[in-house]
Amino acid sequence: MYCNKMTEILEKISTKGTLHRVEFMGNQDFVFEVTVRVKGGVGIGSSTVTMECQLWQESNKYECSCNKPKLLHLPCSHVYAARGKVGIEGTYMSPYYLKEKALATWSGELRGWRVLADFTKPPPNEPDWIPDPETKIIHQGRPKSHRIRNDMVAKEATGGEKFCLACGGGHLRKDCESYPIHRNADDTTERHVPQRKSKKK
Repeated sequence: MYCNKMTEILEKISTKGTLHRVEFMGNQDFVFEVTVRVKGGVGIGSSTVTMECQLWQESNKYECSCNKPKLLHLPCSHVYAARGKVGIEGTYMSPYYLKEKALATWSGELRGWRVLADFTKPPPNEPDWIPDPETKIIHQGRPKSHRIRNDMVAKEATGGEKFCLACGGGHLRKDCESYPIHRNADDTTERHVPQRKSKKK
């Protein structure tokens, strides 16, 4: 009915579902709480997690709070545990995994793209789409970056003008007024600009 790989997955999910504890919660809808033991738990140190899943028998659909059906497009062990609680028949598998669907997918002829056209000339009576000539790169070498990556290239971005890395003004960092002025022992003044520490290799 299903491919060999999917049959192995179904058997694994069904076997794992027998280890869960299932409680019927819905009055009319098939809503269940499935209690699962966390992986790696041993003895009294193990903990439990509760999942909630709902089944729609008529449409062969299901939902589970573990989100594995949405991510993998396959029923999880919680769904199979809930299915066994009420004795619902059916695999809850998508028809996509049937052998007939797989055969229909891969039995068609696969032809090369040159069967359609060589794609070197525009189709007759159709517009000829060309790239924008303004965006064509005609120079050699790597493309130049136009964004400021960090403070080291800030001076270059200003076109060579003076640029303070401390306050962003039109002066050099050593002349920035945001740094305090200290008086030396010989009665001279000097602006105290902290020096950058070089990284030791």
